[in-house]
Amino acid sequence: MLVAQKYDFYNFVAVILEWNKPSMKLLEKHKFKRWGLLPRVADFNGELCAHVYYDINLQNREIEVNKGNLLFTCKY
Repeated sequence: MLVAQKYDFYNFVAVILEWNKPSMKLLEKHKFKRWGLLPRVADFNGELCAHVYYDINLQNREIEVNKGNLLFTCKY
């Protein structure tokens, strides 16, 4: 997110596999909005699943996400 601030990005987009419910909940907790779905585009050993797209506008807000050794903070 700090990179987004440095380059004045306006949106942050996340692509999640439809099976990854914990990541979807995390994004929604941080006010990401579901933008769309591409059905049956990812193949895992012959089983197809969708990509789910989430977006957040980075203007006039602030979030902090700690993931392993990375800490992202962004005012949006």
